[in-house]
Formats: sequence, C-alpha cells, structure tokens
Amino acid sequence: MVKIKLKYFLKNAWIFIILLSLSSILWLSFPSCDAALRISPHQDFFSISTPKLEIIFPASLRNYVPEIVEIGETTIEKLENTFHSTLTPKPQIVILDSSVASNAFAYTLWQKIIVLSAYPADHLSGTHFGNWFKLVLTHELAHLFQGGIIPQEELWGKMLGKVIPPGALQPAWFKEGYAIYTESTLNDQGRLQDPLFEMYWREETTNGLKNPSLFGGYGYTDEWPGSLGCYVYGASLCAYIVERFGAETLQKIVIYQNRTANPFDLARAVKKATGITLNQLFRDWGKYMLEKTTTQSPATQIKLLTNKGFYTRGLTIAPDGMHLVYSLSRPRFLPGLRMLALSSNQEKLLITGEIKGRASFSDDGQKVIYSKRVEGKYRDYVDIFMYDFQKKQEKRMTQYLRALSPLFLNNHKILFLSREPAQEGIFVLDLDNQEIVPVYSFPSSFHPIEMVISPDKKLLAISGWHYGYADIALLELEEGYLRFLTQDQAADLYPSFSENGKYLCFSSDRNGKYDLYAYSLENGAFFRLTDVASGVFESILCKDATYTVAYHAGGYEVGKINKLLWQKITLTKEPLPEVNTMSPDKPFSTEKVYQPLKHLRFRILPQVEGVKLESQDPLEKIYFSLNYNFSDVKIQYINRAQPVDFHLSVQSGKQDEWSFGASLPVITQNRQGVLKLSLIQKPVESSSPSHHKRGLLSEFATKQYGGNDAWIYRESFEGSWFVGYCNQEPGSELVLQYTKDYVVPTKNSILSFSLAEGQSSFEDAFAIGDQNIPLKGYPQIRGKNFLYGEISLSFPLKVLYLPLGNTFFIKDLRGKVYLQGASIANENFGEEFFAIGGELSARAFLGNDSIPLLLTAGLSYPISREGKPEFYLSLDTSF
Repeated sequence: MVKIKLKYFLKNAWIFIILLSLSSILWLSFPSCDAALRISPHQDFFSISTPKLEIIFPASLRNYVPEIVEIGETTIEKLENTFHSTLTPKPQIVILDSSVASNAFAYTLWQKIIVLSAYPADHLSGTHFGNWFKLVLTHELAHLFQGGIIPQEELWGKMLGKVIPPGALQPAWFKEGYAIYTESTLNDQGRLQDPLFEMYWREETTNGLKNPSLFGGYGYTDEWPGSLGCYVYGASLCAYIVERFGAETLQKIVIYQNRTANPFDLARAVKKATGITLNQLFRDWGKYMLEKTTTQSPATQIKLLTNKGFYTRGLTIAPDGMHLVYSLSRPRFLPGLRMLALSSNQEKLLITGEIKGRASFSDDGQKVIYSKRVEGKYRDYVDIFMYDFQKKQEKRMTQYLRALSPLFLNNHKILFLSREPAQEGIFVLDLDNQEIVPVYSFPSSFHPIEMVISPDKKLLAISGWHYGYADIALLELEEGYLRFLTQDQAADLYPSFSENGKYLCFSSDRNGKYDLYAYSLENGAFFRLTDVASGVFESILCKDATYTVAYHAGGYEVGKINKLLWQKITLTKEPLPEVNTMSPDKPFSTEKVYQPLKHLRFRILPQVEGVKLESQDPLEKIYFSLNYNFSDVKIQYINRAQPVDFHLSVQSGKQDEWSFGASLPVITQNRQGVLKLSLIQKPVESSSPSHHKRGLLSEFATKQYGGNDAWIYRESFEGSWFVGYCNQEPGSELVLQYTKDYVVPTKNSILSFSLAEGQSSFEDAFAIGDQNIPLKGYPQIRGKNFLYGEISLSFPLKVLYLPLGNTFFIKDLRGKVYLQGASIANENFGEEFFAIGGELSARAFLGNDSIPLLLTAGLSYPISREGKPEFYLSLDTSF
C-alpha cells in the first residue's frame, strides 16, 4: 500500500511544483490580506507578575516596563475604589515594538491590553496628554473595568462573564466616552481638556449635531467624523452626564448595565441612573451644546481647494509654486499621494499607499520623496520612496526602517528621522552608495514627530514631544546643537519655513484653537498670523498666498489664505513638568522567560447548535478550542511559535474528520501570501455517504488591490490540490478560483467577475449547488470536472443609517443582479447550465461592531432545461 501511495504521489508531483511556483510569484505581486497578531519567533519575550498585573515584553523594550507597572498599578487601584470591585483574573499587558503606530487595544474577554511603544506621529490622537503611555493605558484599563466588571453579588454575571462580558456590547459612543472621561480625570491632562476636541465639538454643533446613535459602532457611518465620531460624541455626552448628574452617575450606568441579563440594554441603565430616557438625554445634551457654543465671524477667511474631506495631510508645495502635494485617506477611496494643480484646480493621484507625514521635492521639482508604510511579517515599517515625475515610476529607497520626514539635502543625499525605540535620531542616506550614517541622536526626553529644512539647507526645524508636550526645536546642521524654540504646555506642531527663508511658521493651540504663528529668524519676534473659526495645520507661507490644511465640518481639506494678521505677540518659555523617562535596560529580579502555556486564558462562545471553548496566550502563539454540538465534538490546536504555523484538528461524531499540517505566511513590501500543507481525512458529500478523503492537501490564497479615483480593483486567487485516496481509490483533485471586482468609489457600485475550475479523478467529486458551483435552481448533478463563471453588478439602493433603539443599527440596502454559468462533466456525459438572478441585502449591526449582520434575500431563475426558480434567504454574521 505504501508503494502505491508513493508512486501515485510522485506521478502527480508536477502539479504541486507548478502550484508552489505560481504561489511564490503571486506572493511577490499581491498586497496583503488582513492578518492576526504575529510575533517573531526570533524575539525573546519575558514576563513579570505584580500584585495587580501580568506584564509581557520583549527584551528590547525592558526599559519601558517600570513606567508601565507604575501607571497600571496606580490606575487599577483608583478604578477598584471607584467600582468597589476587582478584575479577575488580573489584566495581562503586552508591550510590543512599534514606531509606526501609536495606540493600545483592550480585549475584554481575554482581560488583555496591547500597548504599542510609540508616541503619536501627528495630532489626530490628541495633543494634550503629558505622558502618552499613562493616557492610553488608563483609557484601555477603563475599557476592561467598564466591559468586564462584575458586581460581587451577581453570581450569574460571574458565570456569564466568560461568554459575554456584560458591558462589552455597549454602544461605542458610551464605551469610548467613558474611557476618555476616565483618562482625563485620573490624569493631569486628556482629551476632555484638548483644544482639538473642542474644535471637533464646535464644528459639529455649529453645522448641526448628528444623532449619537450613529456612533454606536466604529463603522456605522461612512460620513465624517466616521470612526472618530464615537470618541467625539461620546466624550461630550459623558462629560455632560457628569456635569448634570454628578461623576458617580457614569459608574452607576456601567454597574446597572452589568447587572442586567441584556448586554445591549444601555437605555435601561441610563433611565435608572439619571431618571430620564436615553432619547431625552440626547435632546437635552443637544440643547446644552447649542447654548454652550458661541459662534463669531473669524478674522481670517479660508478658501477650500479640495472637497473630499476626512484625513487630508502632509501638505507640500512644488518648487514651481504651481502644484501642491498631499495625502488623503477616506472611506471607499484608495489612500495615496496626490497632486493639485493650482492653475486648474485639477487633482491627480500619483501613487497609492499609506503615506506618513510630508513629502519633499528635489530642487528641480522632478522628484519627490516620502515615507510610506510597508507591511512586514511580524511588524510594520516606514520606508522612504521616491517618485520620478518624468519616468512616472516609484522606487523604494530604504528597506525595513522607521524612516520619517525625508528631506533632500542635495541631489545625492537625503536626511530622515528614525523612530527606532533604541535610538531616535537623524540620519543621512547617500543615494550613490546607499550608505546610511547617523547625524544626531535625540535625548530620551524628546520624541520627534517631523522635521523640515530651511531653503539654504543649513537649519532644521523639528516638532516633537518634549517631556510629553508638543514643542518645536531648531538644529543647526553644522553645529549639531538642539535648542527649543517653544517650551510650554501649548501644542506647537507642523513647522515650515517661508518661501524666502525669513520665517518659521507653525500651528499652535495657545489661544484655545489651532491658529498659524510665525517666528522671525532675523530678529526673533513672534507673530500670530490667523484667527480662524476651526483650525489650520501644515501651513506653507508663500509670497502671494498661504496654503494650509484646514478643518471644517466635513474633515480636513486643503485651503488657501490670502490675508494674514501679522499680530506681534510674546512667547515665554516655561519649565515643563518632567515625566518618567525610561529606566536602564536591566533584568528585573522577578522576570521569567515567557512560556505561552503558563499564560493561557479562556473564553466561551455560544454556537447555533452547541458551545465553543477557546484558550490562547496573550501573544497568540498557542491556541486551543473545543467545539461541542448535538452530534459532534471537535478539538483544534494551532501553534504560531515558529516561523511555520502548525495546526491539528480532530472531529468525532457522525463523521470522523482530522487534519494535521503547517502553513507558511510570506510578506514582501506590503504583500502577503499563505501556503498551507495538510494531511487530512474528511467526509465527502457525494452519491455514496460513506466516502472519505485521505491524503495530502495543499492550498494557497492571495489578494491584490489597486486603481485610481475612478476605478478600484480587488483581485483574489485561490487554489487547492489534493492527492490521496477517496473511498480506497487513489486519485487527485485540483480546484482554482479567481475573482476580480471593479469598484466605482463615487457610486459605491461593484462590478464582479469570478471564474472557477475543478478537475478530479474521483467519481462525483463536484456538484451543482455546492461551494464550488453556487448555481441555484437546478438538481444536484454531479461530475468529475467543472467550470463555473459569474458576472454580477452590486449597487446601493438606500443609505439608511437607521438606529433601532441602542441595540440594532441598519446601515444600508444594496441590490445585485447576476448571470451565472456552469458546465459539469464525467467520462460519459457533459452538461451546461445558466441562471440569472437578483438579490436584496441589508447591512446591519447588533450592539456595536462586534456583531455585524448581512441579511440577503434572492431569486435565481434558471434559463436552461430542468431548472426551477429558487428563492433563498441567508443571514451571515461573525461573533
């Protein structure tokens, strides 16, 4: 038997070689798919246990741990006093190496927080926090208490807490609003005191407040303020509740909801805590905001040059003074670097990708350099890219760095900022030999954001977090001496040199809103240049006009200012309260080498026909699950602790099934692919119910996207090849699937093409109506080979944005028409089938984004013989 299997495998090995070669090529050309948390197996992790926390960290970030421990222990004690209860088990805090993103994430079911070791690289996360890690850690610990705290007397809550934490499904506006209130009251600063949020509240109120229920989830609406809305509206609503009803009322709402058997019932908790309904609270808050907000005609007028809204950033002007370059990120459109011709106001998408900070032109204007996010296998990077306007080509200049604010020093050298945790500094890249040399290292009390260079290439202006406050410093390249231009608790950001090199401009909130200021490099005088209604950022002072990124009710836009104030002011440096700096990189006496099995946590998930028990460690290196339903028991194990992932799955019951194998994710320059090899046994749906497949299964899947503002395409290619036995007969089976979507961003319509082909040596391997041939309205005809194709057009019917209480939200209705065709064949026959059909679908959410729903009703009409019209109804969700 062994000889037969080996002989058959060798006979068909060429198919596997072709698939492997094809998937390798696709890995190099297809952008990434979303991936779970992946930790490098080559990175050493350690853990320490404190009275209230477990801290997991890599050796390279050991110096962050004392500060995290001090903040965490102190904050948990304050929250325990607030709720008169403790978190069980104690939270796990994972510190990860990241200089690309600055954030933290709370996982209530796992009692886990992930902290990314980076200060913000722009103003969008807020600018008044003093100590960034204290703010984000307090925010995320508030989520754990808010979502998972169980009153001591509530036995049912302790039992159900591992299934659905009572507060985990609260509307996002309340969840984030409560956390912002907590971060702002337990710390010296926070977003409740931030002029940035005052700007958001002022513009929203002036232009008409939206129903806060629109922000019950992070992705409910595609309109500004989008996912930011739950923070903006939630912070204001929670602050209003405290001002009107007292600080203890917020805690009462959390506790009342956590005591109810309905995890969605925030309205009942609000009524019990405040005495008024949730809708009445919304109305009263709206009136309060209107009375509180004062409107006045701004002294500075701004003409908007763009109209796409959302996040427009990184404004730069070309040497010819006739073109502006900036990046844009907004729903449905591709992110990327754009150019605006000032003479015609025509916008052009130059390149796609997530751009970080400002771009920089060469002196002749023929090239532009910029920083762009690059996805890696275990972490993301920011590398420098160059776009050549003559060749219309993009070239990657660095590999796997954290390189920000690239600047042309001359035609042969580029300056850039590095945000490596071990050493933040300025480096120079030699374009001739690709050598990178350090120029300046920043002190640990200063974390750079961006830098600009004077027209004479002698002076750098650098914005950054100075003891946690946003200040601007100057650096003479020849002297190498850093001196601070501003030093106070105001947020001073986005420096830029004037066209003539006489002034340094910057944005500041020192008057309570973000205006433009200037510093004279000749006599040291300071000037206030604008008095705007909202805020201006990243301004460029030219001879005839000033260009800026201006905020308004639709988001951030490129704008033009023709007249400046030039009001002379006095700026005084202030001593800053020092925050904890990182401790020396020395091992702790209590630290241990991280062992995944000793840190496992579990949760219980209800299933349609049973229950699922899951367990994993905080770094997600080890995963176990046990599924039990009325007829089967399934055990699954995944190990991600090595470069190759290993998996084992065993199912016993009506059908015995198992698989064991490995998968290898490969990512190159923001691209990802996965090859999976498994030994399997699984039942086969065929004319004979006793059929099983046993053998080797290889699979791969890749995705790609691209396009422009008119069309965005999404492409996917999947394949599987099986060689082994089916019902004791040797054979092989090959299935290939290809799909391409064309999206019209302005219409939100999607034209899709899909093609699938299968060839098998097994009898009755494929059938009309199965997952490979989703053709409806025909009997289940089987064969050994098939070809399937579909053309469809999906289009919006109605954007609803319809909240039903605080539990259910209907986003929109979409329609779809399609044409399907398939052929299926055996040795003795071959038949073709066609159908046309249509679908009506509704996208909705239950609770918040935790439970998305897609309800679809469709009618398929066969246009070949033997078919009958078929109506179908489906409900897709994930939990």
